Formats: sequence, structure tokens, C-alpha cells
Amino acid sequence: MSTVKLNQTGAVVEQLQKHVDSTLNKAELDWLRVKVDGVAGPLTFKATRITASWQGFPTENLKEIGDGLVSEPVFAVLAQDAPRSEEMRKRSEDRRKNFAKMRDEHNHPPEDTDGVSDWRGFKVASWMVGERVGPDGKTVDWLQKSVDSGWDGDLNSGWRSPAHSESVCLNMCGAPTCPGRCAGQTSNHSQVGPPNWGAIDVQDFARFGAIQAKIGSPLKNLLAATDPVHFSFTGR
Repeated sequence: MSTVKLNQTGAVVEQLQKHVDSTLNKAELDWLRVKVDGVAGPLTFKATRITASWQGFPTENLKEIGDGLVSEPVFAVLAQDAPRSEEMRKRSEDRRKNFAKMRDEHNHPPEDTDGVSDWRGFKVASWMVGERVGPDGKTVDWLQKSVDSGWDGDLNSGWRSPAHSESVCLNMCGAPTCPGRCAGQTSNHSQVGPPNWGAIDVQDFARFGAIQAKIGSPLKNLLAATDPVHFSFTGR
């Protein structure tokens, strides 16, 4: 059996990523899948936490994963080297309606939400793509400008309805909000204008962050220790 810690690298991380991606694909949560690159970054742990919730792990295990550890017993079940308990199977079934709700909200977001635009299959605050004046008083397509400056251009999350944001928390930690981890209906992801101006979660976050400073973008991250993929005007 194996353990995986946050920022660990190597073959065992690749194994975890493959098992997580396979489960997310079967659960029709494929937009949460991660790059199989052998690097256990924050997106890998977020996807692992969602996968563990789908599999029926108790909240204490979900918290442990959120804190940056996949223990040997958890890894064994995720890798299908150990069976799930009956309690886990029942818990998994009980959670399916929340996952169905999250899936439906992702696949069928509101079409006419004011201040929200489409970008590469994700909804984002319109100012981020130059379709509204942003918090800096400018009208700039910051996401395309970031791509032009060398970012790969992949998002993991953009704008979400308040109900969708609550579903994410329920599926990550079993509660409508998870202090320090998941804000639920008050999430920046559910905003498009003042005072918070919305948020996105990005792949290749280190490069994205460096590019924002270079191009003078108002998007920033002040949560590097706990949520380095999250960028917004407020940084939170």
C-alpha cells in the first residue's frame, strides 16, 4: 500500500491520478479530471477528495485529504486493492443525488445570467474576457491575453450559481460550507461584479500567476498556501 502527500512526485502519484480520473469518468464528473503528470498538486487533491466522497468515505477521511494526505487505507480503496465497507457503500448511495445535482448544474448552467460569459466551455465573469468593464476600470480580455503570453489556457472552474457552489461543498466535505476550504453559496465563484467580482480556478497556476503580474491583470491569488489555483480581483 502507499501514501501520497501534497506536492509529492513520482510513480505512486501517477497511479493515484489514474485511479481518480477513472472514477470521475465513470461518475460523469469528467471536467474534474486531472493531468496524469506524477505531481500531487492542489488540483489532484481536490479531485481525490471529490472521488473519495463519491466512494463514500467518511468526513474525517475527506478532511484528511483536504489537509494534504492520502493515507494507505484510503489509497487502497481508491486503487480498488481493498473493498469498500457497507457503511461506505450506503454513504455513497446517499450522496448520489448531490452529485447528480452538481453534474446537472455544470452541464446546464443558466443561459442568460447577467455579467456571465462563455470561455472554452466554462462560464466566467464577463469582465475577465473583455465583455464588461472590470474592477480596474478597463475592458480587457485577460484570459486570452494570458494565453497569448504563454499560459496553457485550462480552467477547472469558473462562475457557478450559488446552488452549484453549495453542491460542491456538500460533495467535498458533507456540509453547505467548509470553513477555509469551500464557501458554498457565498463563494466568489458565484459573483460577477462588486464587491468581489468573481473567481476562476486555473490549471498551470504558477505560470498563470506570474503572467498576471506581467500583463497588469487585476486577477491575483492571496491563498497560495491553501488554494493556489484560485484567482480573483480580491485574491480570495
